[in-house]
Amino acid sequence: MVDFVEVTRKLAARRQIDAAIDHLFKREFESATTLAGAAETMLPDETEKPYIFASATKHPLFKKAELNEVTNWLKHYKQPDTKIIFEKDVVIVIFRAMSKYVAVFNEAPESWHAFREWGTTRGHFDVE
Repeated sequence: MVDFVEVTRKLAARRQIDAAIDHLFKREFESATTLAGAAETMLPDETEKPYIFASATKHPLFKKAELNEVTNWLKHYKQPDTKIIFEKDVVIVIFRAMSKYVAVFNEAPESWHAFREWGTTRGHFDVE
């Protein structure tokens, strides 16, 4: 029996995003947020294609602290000891990770399209 795994950054990020979606559907929002945030930050910030968070930071109304409030609370000791985490906030973190993954690797697993459809039906993505 082998007691280790060798994993690429691409595979690790994909697994983290997939696991984040699974946790979201189980309403384990803190786990979903943490996994998606880890996937996003393990990928390079410099990409040839734009991704949603990089684009958002260029907008004049962008407030990074608000977008990362829940993620930072989950990663660092910070008062208060109780936090309300909204489904929409979790979906945004997962979508940010997906967007960055697509920008880096120029592909998206088919299952992620189903997530986008689910998010649209829940009112998390604007459709025009």
